Order: sequence, then structure tokens, then C-alpha cells
Amino acid sequence: MRTLLAMIKKELLQLKGDKFYLRFLILAPFLQLIVLGYSLTMETTNVATVVCDLDRSVASRALVRSLEESEHFRVTGQVGTYGELEDAIRRWEATIGLYIPPDFSSRQEGEGRGEILALLDAVDGNKALTAYGYLQQIAAAEEIGSRPVEIMHRYRFNPELKNEAFMVPGIVVLIITIITLMIGAMSLVREKETGTLEQLSVTPIAKWQLILGKLIPFLVYAFIEVAIILQVAELVFGLTLAGSVLNLYLAVLIYLFSTLGLGLFVSSVAATQQQALFIAWFFMIFMILLSGFFIPIGNMPGWLQQITRINPLRYMMTIVREIYLKATPLTLLADQLLPMGILGAGIFSLSILKFQKKSA
Repeated sequence: MRTLLAMIKKELLQLKGDKFYLRFLILAPFLQLIVLGYSLTMETTNVATVVCDLDRSVASRALVRSLEESEHFRVTGQVGTYGELEDAIRRWEATIGLYIPPDFSSRQEGEGRGEILALLDAVDGNKALTAYGYLQQIAAAEEIGSRPVEIMHRYRFNPELKNEAFMVPGIVVLIITIITLMIGAMSLVREKETGTLEQLSVTPIAKWQLILGKLIPFLVYAFIEVAIILQVAELVFGLTLAGSVLNLYLAVLIYLFSTLGLGLFVSSVAATQQQALFIAWFFMIFMILLSGFFIPIGNMPGWLQQITRINPLRYMMTIVREIYLKATPLTLLADQLLPMGILGAGIFSLSILKFQKKSA
């Protein structure tokens, strides 16, 4: 028993003397509780909705007003033609496009069959199905001529509502992130622990050559993993890449500036592989939760949605899903590529400066 107590005392003293672990043991649970508490919700709220109201009657305006007053929908605008409605869905400006034909109210009052059409972006099948259920509830409450409004629907981009169509592209991004961030950081710290990094630092090799020599192999691994995953997704899940392979790899290349830069930063602040794993996993938890992989960003509180804007994984998740399922060209993804590229350049540059200072 005395030996056991001595061992426990030794571990407590060692932990007390390690300021790094003490700070993270206090800070990590605090931040994780706040973020998890607000981000982990299964509700479907603030679904972006665009309306094409060609009827412009009292009944149609009342229906649109009911959507605007519902917490489940967020009417982002109105368009004048059915084609514009489809474009809004294709350009992911909206998850739902509501088409109200010009004879809606007259047919509803006369024949009792004044149907309206809902176009739903079904990339996230669960979200589309839930949102359509809420839409039906609102329509059922709007009676015209003592008859509830009927809504027809069309699911776009994932008509069979396959969960794999939504999850597999996201898993592609997660695998890339794990390989380049966590394994990259661990590799550099391992070199530091064994002393080989110091030996390389005193050789004639330039610092930039040392850094690129360590990071480029992980870039190659990431591209190989993407190629393998694309084949597995097609063979196992029947999911084929709808967009351009070149566009996908270009997006991956831009994204790797963020993950490789973050891995380099972790290796600079961590003294051991255990610390590197802890810090990398700490970042990974927040990146995944705030990326829209599990929980739609629109469901999060407004202040948390703003924080997601500094998360490169958020943009990459959207880009890969759009290229994979919608064949969206990069020109329409500029508002995702640009902030992701700026974040990547900033993270990578700061990480290089930090690494050079540490290894100097």
C-alpha cells in the first residue's frame, strides 16, 4: 500500500509541475462544455427558404408569412420564376424552394386541389425529410375554402435520401484532416524527442527545405487517400463523384495549408508525442463539431455560427459535398474557397514562423 501511495504522490507532483497539462485540464472541459452544449442539437431550425409566389393572393401571402414566423424556416428571399428557384437550390442559397403557381388560390377554392411544390436540397437527407415534415404542418394549418393546403415535393441531388450520400463526402474530409494534422504533428514531435530534428537543424539544409521535406509526404498521402476513398465509395456505397476530380484535388490542396500548418503549430508547442496527440485532438473536436458534419450550422446560435467562420473544416466540408453530389464548379464556390484559402495561408505562415523560432 505504501508503494502504491508513493506512486500516486509521484504522479500528482509530476502533474502539478507540468503547467501545460494543468492549463488544459482546466480550460478544455470548460470550452468543450460550452461548445457541445450549444452545438449538439438534433432540431432542424433556420432552414434557408426561397419563395416563388406567382399567385400573389391573400392566401399565398399568408402561407409565406407563416413560414417567416416559424422558427424552423428562414425565408431568405423571393424570386420571380421557377428557373430562378432551381438556381437558388443549385447554388445552395436555399435548402427549400417553395413554388406557388399562379392559379393556386383559385384552384384551392374551386376544386380543393390548389397544390404547391417544394424543391428540397436532399444532400442531407435527414434534414430535408424533417424540414418537409415541418412544411406540411404549416400548410395543413392554412385552410382555404375549409381545405388544407397540399404540398408536392421533389428531392434534389439525393432523391433516395441516402444517408451515405451526406456522410461519405464528409468522411473524406475528416480522413484528410486526421492524416495531415494529427499524424503530421506526431511525426515532427517524434523527431524532436529522438533528437534527430536538432541534428537536422545544424546541417546545411535550409529551414524551408526541412519544413517542406517533412510536410510534402503527408500531402502525397492525403491525395492517395482521396483516390482510394473515391473508389471505395463507388464500389461499396454506389456513390460516384458528380463533379470534376481536378476541382476536388485543387480544393484539397488549398485545404492542406490549414491542416499541415496546424500540425506544424502543434509540433512547435508540444514537447512530447503525448502532448501533441492531446493538443491535436483538442483542436479536432472543435473543428468537427463546428464544421456542419453532424449538426447543420444553421441550427447553432448566432454567436456560434460566427465562430465557425474561422474553422477551415467548415468550408472544406461544404466544398467537397457540393463537388461530390452537385458537380458545383469552383467559380460558384468562390465564397467558400476564398476564406478557406486566407485562413490556410495565415495558419501556415504563422506556424512556420513559430516552428523556426522554436528550432532556432
